[in-house]
Amino acid sequence: MTDDKTGDDKIASVTQITDAKTRRGATQVDKLMSLCGQLKRTDKGATFAEIEDGNITKTVSTSSAVYRKWLQIEYTDKHGTAPSRSSVTSALELIESRAARRGVAYTPPPTIGDDGADDGSKEQADLIIAIARRHGVSPYHTRDGRVFVDVTTNGQRKTMDVESKDFFRFLTGAYYRYTKEAPAPDAVRSASKVFDAEGEHDGPERIVSLRIARHEESILLNLARPDGRVVEIHNNGYRIVTNPPGVRFESAPLARPLPLPDKAKDDDGLKQLRELFNLPEDDDDTWLLLLGWIVSTFWPEGPFPILSITGEQGAAKSTATKWARGIVDPCTAGMRSLPRKQEDLFIHADGSHILAFDNVSSIQPWLSDALCILSTGGGLGRRSLYQNRHETAFEAQKPVIINGITEFATRPDLLDRCVLVHLAAIPKTERKQPSVMTGDFEKALPGGRRPVHGGYAQSAT
Repeated sequence: MTDDKTGDDKIASVTQITDAKTRRGATQVDKLMSLCGQLKRTDKGATFAEIEDGNITKTVSTSSAVYRKWLQIEYTDKHGTAPSRSSVTSALELIESRAARRGVAYTPPPTIGDDGADDGSKEQADLIIAIARRHGVSPYHTRDGRVFVDVTTNGQRKTMDVESKDFFRFLTGAYYRYTKEAPAPDAVRSASKVFDAEGEHDGPERIVSLRIARHEESILLNLARPDGRVVEIHNNGYRIVTNPPGVRFESAPLARPLPLPDKAKDDDGLKQLRELFNLPEDDDDTWLLLLGWIVSTFWPEGPFPILSITGEQGAAKSTATKWARGIVDPCTAGMRSLPRKQEDLFIHADGSHILAFDNVSSIQPWLSDALCILSTGGGLGRRSLYQNRHETAFEAQKPVIINGITEFATRPDLLDRCVLVHLAAIPKTERKQPSVMTGDFEKALPGGRRPVHGGYAQSAT
C-alpha cells in the first residue's frame, strides 16, 4: 500500500508540475500576444505587423525571423526574462491567425529591381539596427564629412567611426548577444550604411578629437581608457572627469591607454621625467626646449613646432623619441619610417595626435614642404579615386618628432619650424638593454606615467 501511495503521489506531483508549466506557457503566450502591435493583411493572405525601431515604425512579416526576434526582445525587456521557444511559436501562430481574420488591409511597397537580394540579410539588417538603437547609437557628422556614432555599453560611452572595424564588431557582437547567432556580413554592412546616411543627412555636426580637445576654458586629455575617463586641465590645476558633455573622443584603434595622474607625485614628476632622457645635468637649455615641446602638444590646435632630435649612434635618440611621444600619445607602432607619398603622411596624421619618425637620414624637398604644412596647418588635395572632376581633401595640424644621426632639416622653412635637440653618445659601459630601460622607466614613474601628467597639467596652464 505504501508503494502504491508513493507512486500516486509521484504521479500527482508530475501532474501539478505539468499543469504549472502549461499555465506558465499560457501566460507567456498571452503576454506575447499583447506585444504583437498593429496587425495587417494583404489581399493574397500574407500577414504583417508594425514594430517600433527606435523612433521609426516599420512593417514586417509576422512569419519573418526579424519579427520573432523582436517579440523575444520586447518580452525580455518588459518582463526581465526570456520567453520559452514553444510560447513564442504558439503566440506567432495565434498572431498570424488573428492578422488573417482581423488585420487591416495592407499593400506592401513595391521592391526596386530584382537583383536576387537576400531577404534574410535585409531582415537581419533591420534587427541589427533595432538592437543598436537600444545601445544608444545616435549618428552625427563632423565638418569634414565623417560620420560617427556614440555607443553606450555598461554605462560607458564610446565614439566610433561608422566605417571602422570597431563599429562592425560592435554591431556583430550586439546581434549575437541578443540572438546567439552570428549575422551575415552583408547585413552588418547594410546596417552600417543606414547609420552612415542618417548621420550625414539628419545628424547634427560635432567636433570629434583623438587625444586633446578644448571645452570652454579647459583642455581635455583623452586617456583612451575603457572607463571613458579624461583629464580636464584648467587654470587651477586638473581633475578627472568621465564622458564630459559636448566633447567626443574617437576610439582610435592604435591608441594605447594613459594612466591616471597622481597628484601626490606632482612635485617630483618633472624631475623624474628629466632623468629618463640622455641629458647632462648642467644642460638646462636643452631640457627646457624639450619640456616646452612636450607642453605644446597639450594644446588642441597649433601651430606645433617640430621636435628634431639628432646625435651620434648610441645617443638614445629612439628612446628619447619614444618617451617624448609616450607621455602624451602612446600608440601601437609609435615610430615609423618616413612616408613615400604626401597622402600617406596625412592619412597617418588622421589617426594619431603625434607623429614620430625614426632614424631619418635626409628629407626630400616635397616631404619637407608637407611637414611644414603639417606643422602650421594646411591641407592636401588629390583627385578622388575613379573620378575625373572631384577632389579628396586631407587637412591636418599635428605635432611631429623626427630623429636621426645627421642634420636632416636643411631647408630654411623646415628649419625655422624645428626645436633642435642634440644628444651626446652614451659610453658603451653605461648603455642598457631596451628591456632594462623600460623597467627603469616604470620604476621611476610608479604606475606607468602618472607623476608626469600632474607636472604637465600644472605647466600647461
